[in-house]
Amino acid sequence: MSVIYSTDLVDIIDCLPVFSILPWYSLNSKDYKLDQPYFRTKAMTDKETRPKKKRKQISTTDQQTQERHEVLLPFLSLCMEDITSYWRQHRQQQQEEAKTLEKIDLVDYDKDNEELTMLHFPDWIPSATALRRFQSFDSIPTVTLTLELQEFELLDIFNQWIKNKTSMCRKITLSGHGTYLIPPQTDFLMGDLKDVNDLLLKVHRSSHYETQDIYDLYQIPISSMIHDGSLIAVWVTNKPKFRRFVIEKLFKSWKVDCIGEWTWIKVTNHGEPVLPLNSTHRKPYEQLIIGRYYKQQISSSSFPYQHSIVSVPSKRHSRKPPLQG
Repeated sequence: MSVIYSTDLVDIIDCLPVFSILPWYSLNSKDYKLDQPYFRTKAMTDKETRPKKKRKQISTTDQQTQERHEVLLPFLSLCMEDITSYWRQHRQQQQEEAKTLEKIDLVDYDKDNEELTMLHFPDWIPSATALRRFQSFDSIPTVTLTLELQEFELLDIFNQWIKNKTSMCRKITLSGHGTYLIPPQTDFLMGDLKDVNDLLLKVHRSSHYETQDIYDLYQIPISSMIHDGSLIAVWVTNKPKFRRFVIEKLFKSWKVDCIGEWTWIKVTNHGEPVLPLNSTHRKPYEQLIIGRYYKQQISSSSFPYQHSIVSVPSKRHSRKPPLQG
């Protein structure tokens, strides 16, 4: 974890250097560039008058979520004081570094070259559809990626299952159009939606669509995966029922003691929460529940029960901050 500032309450981290060193993941500075919050609460002026809206009936879940938020709010407010202090002290330094980065980007970034190398797959669908007229098959062809790197002609990537059944990432190269990373245990089918539907109708489907329930987590053989004293961290949404499930049921079934409830506060590049703390809809934070397999005495100074991780959220959906270190 790349900690750039730390207090008793918060650790402000820079995610970009951590993820950029991973050999199978490629990032750039724009993935973690967020200059403005998602929205701000509009301040009412004395001259403004708004008709009172009828209050909607609050659901039990929303009420419990708000109650949990009220419990966290004093802690979050203290964290925001530390965050604001850091950005106030280092704003000038950050501005100078930003100017330097902008100059580097201007030298290294070639927009025209990017437009030539970026491949817009929908533009090739008509050609792939025309090629399919000369092909004859009653089921969807399947290509299983067995090599670490496999090369395809561009049109061969359409209208067939591309599968990576291995536990490692695989790369595919499209002749003259770059290299793409296929995550482990994944597959995809690309083509015109109408043609794809026609193909799928010919494929036998199971009458049962499998979904995962939170209670399926009981089936994870934790005892065979970790050793005595290991830490377990579980991300949960802000709905209290999931927090209660993890602490009161799941951890107990795993013989895990809850030793920490941390919070990830999402901020912009200027230290402002991505959403107002008092937002009644979405919250600018997520919660992380930390447990230890079998109880070991740990002093509160070495492992605080309540702490916060502060970072700019990635533009890649659901990408959590790194926890190593």
